[in-house]
Amino acid sequence: MEKKYIETAHEVLSTYGSGQGVDLQHLLAVLIGPKATPELCGRLCAKGLQDLADLTEHELHEEGLTLTQAQRVMAGFQVGRKWSFISAAEQRFPVRSPEDAYSYLRAKIAYEKQEVFYMLYLNTKNQVIYERAVFKGSLNASLVHPRET
Repeated sequence: MEKKYIETAHEVLSTYGSGQGVDLQHLLAVLIGPKATPELCGRLCAKGLQDLADLTEHELHEEGLTLTQAQRVMAGFQVGRKWSFISAAEQRFPVRSPEDAYSYLRAKIAYEKQEVFYMLYLNTKNQVIYERAVFKGSLNASLVHPRET
């Protein structure tokens, strides 16, 4: 009997673990589940990581995923986004310039589809202790009044 693609993907993940040896195609197969095929995973992988992360549930469905599979893939990207932001936030990041503020928020704002105005709350050592999205604007502008903060 021929081995299913998902079994191969599981073996690759077990062999290489969290190291760099697991390619995106096998990770997608594990997320998609038992119905994953090399063709489907290869087609999704060919879109590139950033474009794949930006696909909606409907667009993933159009690529051949069921709605449940699309939600699994989207959830995988959301976990990655949350992890990258939380790991940066846990380090008591110092902000001494606009560039520092960008470095702190980069993982969060990279996936925003419209302008978002964030407030960073700092302690006496200029380290971020809390952040909050104050206003979500249009595609390319955010109008914020001091009374709204």
